[in-house]
Amino acid sequence: MKHTVSNPKRPGSPEMVRDRHIFTLIELLIVIAIIAILAGILLPALNAAREKARTISCLSNYMQLGKICAIYLADSGDHFPTYKGSGSRAWFKRSSGPLANYVPWKTYLSTENIGGMYHTNGYSFGIFLCPSVGPRNFHYTIPSGKFVNSAADSAGTTFLSIGINVRYLCVGGAPFTNAKVTQLRNPSRFAVMMESGGGGLADWKSSSVAGDYISARHGGTGNFLYADLHGERVAYNAFPKQDGSNPDFWNADKN
Repeated sequence: MKHTVSNPKRPGSPEMVRDRHIFTLIELLIVIAIIAILAGILLPALNAAREKARTISCLSNYMQLGKICAIYLADSGDHFPTYKGSGSRAWFKRSSGPLANYVPWKTYLSTENIGGMYHTNGYSFGIFLCPSVGPRNFHYTIPSGKFVNSAADSAGTTFLSIGINVRYLCVGGAPFTNAKVTQLRNPSRFAVMMESGGGGLADWKSSSVAGDYISARHGGTGNFLYADLHGERVAYNAFPKQDGSNPDFWNADKN
């Protein structure tokens, strides 16, 4: 018995041409529209995930600073580092600040600051700089209070993403107490360091642009380091207010 085997279709044969499907312009446009819709759905989720990672990384910076402060407290009679004005003894300075010998600096640049970014002809990024802060912070301000950013000094050369409690640790501030950590009334709710709008100091949330107010740059939240040295993410609505309605954040009344 003979078996008949059909010949395969030859390239270029009429049968092959008839079976070939060519996309029309409308079909291509539909595919492009579907891709655009999927991108519109996924990109916000990806951006949110990216900012969540930055927030976690920033909070990790505060936890590391908490460990550094623990060593400093042991060496300084239970006192936190103070601001001491804007000179060389400012708390964030690498050159001669109070934490200069306690921080594992990244570079040998004298302009490196704790949580700082320096700019003249180029940018240098200091240790513990918030990952949500970049060169754009030198060039824009957002007048909403939730996302306050401004340069730290009149020359606009330094942006500090971390600020210390201006009412507790700023020499010359009002009031300045710098009570021992062991004397604080509620150290687990007393803020020592927090998100800065650029000036390296922080006191309360703002409704205007200024460098010393607390910034909520992480999706409407900000990271805090408390006197018991734990870090925490805080929503903008829970930031301390100038009217004193959140006294535990900055009130250094002793026990």
